[in-house]
Amino acid sequence: MSRKILYKGTFNFEGERHMLYCRASSDAHAFSTLCVQLARKLNMSSWSVRQYFWATNKYAIELINKSETSKNDTSGRNKDANT
Repeated sequence: MSRKILYKGTFNFEGERHMLYCRASSDAHAFSTLCVQLARKLNMSSWSVRQYFWATNKYAIELINKSETSKNDTSGRNKDANT
């Protein structure tokens, strides 16, 4: 069982900034989980939210508690959120 790491996601959805938090095992898992949270908040499907942000610079995902990550962990896709 992998350790879950705390992630912070900042999403710019049509000019509105949303900050969400989740625990996930990787940055890809965090992206998916945060998109589900945002979809619930916006009353949309999670697929629509993922497609809106996929391969854009309209979001940023960052590790919050790096002390739990392994020393060899190089995952950390960080995209800039437009403001």
